[in-house]
Amino acid sequence: MLSTVREAMDRDYQIVVLRDACADRNADTHTFLTEQLFPAHTYVTTVDDLETLWA
Repeated sequence: MLSTVREAMDRDYQIVVLRDACADRNADTHTFLTEQLFPAHTYVTTVDDLETLWA
């Protein structure tokens, strides 16, 4: 997921990361990415909250 988000950032896309629809082999890495790194450059939300974002 990190590679995909970085590529999208390089292309200046508006990015939405669904934290409960992606994973990393290491749970601590997933937590760091979705709670620390990605929020600085993307919108991090859950599948259930996605409808609110698009409403």
